[in-house]
Amino acid sequence: MLIQRATKSDASMTVKLIKALLDELDGKPVTWDIDKAERLCKRMIEMEDYVVFLLVNNGQTVGLITIAETESLYAGGKIGLIQELYIAPSMRSQKLGQSLIQKAIEFASGKKWRRLEVGAPDYPRWSRTKAFYVREGFYEIGPRLKYVL
Repeated sequence: MLIQRATKSDASMTVKLIKALLDELDGKPVTWDIDKAERLCKRMIEMEDYVVFLLVNNGQTVGLITIAETESLYAGGKIGLIQELYIAPSMRSQKLGQSLIQKAIEFASGKKWRRLEVGAPDYPRWSRTKAFYVREGFYEIGPRLKYVL
């Protein structure tokens, strides 16, 4: 297993994996403009405040974690937000998610961020996901809400 930082040339694979995650979370295929998503992904990867780490097994990309840098007064400075974490279903329960979290923690420590945060999917439907993050040292600070514009 290899964990590597994505470059612009990895945008297509990044979008493919994130779409698989969204399809799974939604319970059905999401409608997505793939070309637009890839262009956006390339632009975001070029920025210093967005990072994608890909998990590669025998030459095949089987997972990813994406992290965005932001700042907050409540945290006292810069923090990282885990945007997406995905492992292909056939590769789960092999501690690969743990490896990606560790990579994110190492990266965050190197950036001198104050913390990492993640918004877990709906509970109780995704209780295993929440349990995973708790096992990895995250603790609940409250629900995350969104307003779609």
